[in-house]
Amino acid sequence: MDTSTPGGRLQFHMCGAFDECLRELIVEGTLEGLASARRRGRVGGRPLALDSHGVEMARALYETKGDDGKRRYAVQQIANRLGVSRAAIYRHLDGGNPRPGVGVPAYCHGRGLRPRSGPRPTTH
Repeated sequence: MDTSTPGGRLQFHMCGAFDECLRELIVEGTLEGLASARRRGRVGGRPLALDSHGVEMARALYETKGDDGKRRYAVQQIANRLGVSRAAIYRHLDGGNPRPGVGVPAYCHGRGLRPRSGPRPTTH
C-alpha cells in the first residue's frame, strides 16, 4: 500500500476505519455479555478470600487486647489461623474495597494506584 498517493491514503484510512468499527463491535458485545451475566446473578472475578463470617472473626481477633493493653494477635497470626494472606486481612480490616479494580478509575487499573482523595493537581 503506497501512502504517498491519494488512493493509497484513502485505502489506509478505510482499513483503519474498518478496524476501529470491528473493535467497537467486540467491546459492545463483551459489555452486553457482562451485563447479561450480572442480570442472571453471575459475578466475575476471583472469589473473595474471606466471607462475612471470616471478616467478623478477623476483626474480633484483631481487636482482642492482651494483658499489657496491646493487640493480642499479630496480623500474620490471624492470617495463618484463617488460611489467607496478610494482604487479605488488611484489605478487609481497613475497610478497603475487597474487590480491587471495581469502582476504581481507569487510570489506576494495572498500575497499583489508588484514586486520589481531593482535587487533582493542576499543571501549568
